[in-house]
Amino acid sequence: MTRRIPQQREKIEQRQGVYVPFEPGRRVGHVVDDVTGCWIFSGSKDTHGYGKLSVDGHGKPARPAHRVYYERAAGRIPRGLTLDHLCRSRACVNPIHLEPVTNQVNVQRGRRTRLTVELVDQLNREYVLGGTSHAQLARRLGVSKSTISHALQGRKWRPSR
Repeated sequence: MTRRIPQQREKIEQRQGVYVPFEPGRRVGHVVDDVTGCWIFSGSKDTHGYGKLSVDGHGKPARPAHRVYYERAAGRIPRGLTLDHLCRSRACVNPIHLEPVTNQVNVQRGRRTRLTVELVDQLNREYVLGGTSHAQLARRLGVSKSTISHALQGRKWRPSR
């Protein structure tokens, strides 16, 4: 059972390539990636690349930023479910790119090759235009730099089905 974000797609601000604060007056927020539509969290991140956000600065520990953004847009995450980044970018906090699923489903999805033919074409265009390195693309997608290099050079890689 998955909950969809009701009518939020129209309400969620999509300001391409622009910094958007989490709340007015806060120094933390996100930047919208023009190519993927991901909202890349601009605050601190944990060792796995997930954003950390302190919502209540009264000594409470920081929470995963993607969970905070999702809950603001769609309400509480159902008990027993975790959020899957459909875009495969751990730094993304765009609620439309997040889906509540069981941990088992999330792990299975994470094991799949993350690159599709369409995505590789898109990455090629982005790389050719300049400004984005293989390492940056790999970090954003959660794959190795060599996977990106091989895909962009047309060498062996396995596309997702």
